[in-house]
Amino acid sequence: MKMFTDWNPVKGYIIMEYLDNLKAVHIYENVTAKEVKQILRHKAAMEASSLEMPPEERNEYRSPFKTLLGTIFKKEILDQTMTMFTTFGDGKLAKKGEHMKEILPDLVDLDWVENMATELG
Repeated sequence: MKMFTDWNPVKGYIIMEYLDNLKAVHIYENVTAKEVKQILRHKAAMEASSLEMPPEERNEYRSPFKTLLGTIFKKEILDQTMTMFTTFGDGKLAKKGEHMKEILPDLVDLDWVENMATELG
């Protein structure tokens, strides 16, 4: 693994492992048109079946992120996690943990996630 230096040509990249002399392989070299058509056909079938769902059932799934992630991201659980984080390693991460506590409400804003498609257009 190369260390970060000024002369390192890959500085600034986040990579799992650096390997020399690799050949870039494009997706069209690995996936055939027939395979892509099969995936698209299944996606179209799922979307078409979703149109047949009655409005009452559709309303049950209006906020999937809140439904699925709401229990994970409860305030009590997040507070416990941050407490564990700040006390880990004899308090070496305490300063970072305090900073994380400050920004956590913005990171776990499930209302924003639910409305992201509308907000971003």
